[in-house]
Amino acid sequence: MSESFEVDQTDFNERELEILRLIGAGKTNREIGGDLFISVNTVRWYNKQIYTKLGVHKRTLAVARARELGLLQDDEQSTNDAPRQMLNNLPMPTTGLVGRANELDLLADLLTTSGQPLVTLVGLGGVGKTRLAVEAARRNLNHFRDGALFVSCAPLNRATDMIPMLARMLEIDLPDWVDPSAEVLAALAERELLLVLDNLEHLKADVGIITEIMQQAPCVTLLATSREPLDLPGERVVQINGLANTHTNAGDTIQTDAMTLFIQCARRCNTQFNVTENDLNAVARIADHGRGHAAGH
Repeated sequence: MSESFEVDQTDFNERELEILRLIGAGKTNREIGGDLFISVNTVRWYNKQIYTKLGVHKRTLAVARARELGLLQDDEQSTNDAPRQMLNNLPMPTTGLVGRANELDLLADLLTTSGQPLVTLVGLGGVGKTRLAVEAARRNLNHFRDGALFVSCAPLNRATDMIPMLARMLEIDLPDWVDPSAEVLAALAERELLLVLDNLEHLKADVGIITEIMQQAPCVTLLATSREPLDLPGERVVQINGLANTHTNAGDTIQTDAMTLFIQCARRCNTQFNVTENDLNAVARIADHGRGHAAGH
């Protein structure tokens, strides 16, 4: 949130303050439009004006900034509307994540502070992109009012095949007479969530739906994994390499992230597996050979 300039109530016109208070009360764009008898597109236009004046890029930050400036009072929070259920279908990890502290710090900034609409983790198959994406989503879940959704794109033949998947996740009915894409995009436009799109490389030539999500659902943040960049406007590419395995220190061998991962994987096959000091050099050589092929999970 920007604090490089001062803002007060006189910077907003009456309509902007009215909409800001409804945002603070937890109203969706559709509900605000219904209350004020204006279109959803008009609400979105006002939202952009409000965000710009507050120096933020999404609803939760706008509400926090407005309360900080005294533009909203705590008692303006709606008491009649039940809080929206936070979405979360992130895969449950079976082991702890090894290493990746720097990558997790960078992703936390990109997903929650920098306002990046699309972040793509790029790297070789098996390097740990999916595990890292899930962990980043899990750690930053509370920054998104409506939670996070995980979409496995590996089995899809076309990017648009994710539309019925998203409809099920969002519990949207799709009768025969409606346009499924339009319904899902409208639903996403009402939400502030993190959308994790896993394994997109084979759909790179057919990702127009992702551009549509970015254009029509500005409060949805996309975190994708792919073996190569998607080459979309607004994309921030984060290269993911194998775990570090610099294992010599003044002639001694120390345990590295890559070695830790090797030991973790070995213990999945044999719970009695153990490593002595005499084994470390051999384990380091094995880990170095497999670096870039082992996933961080």
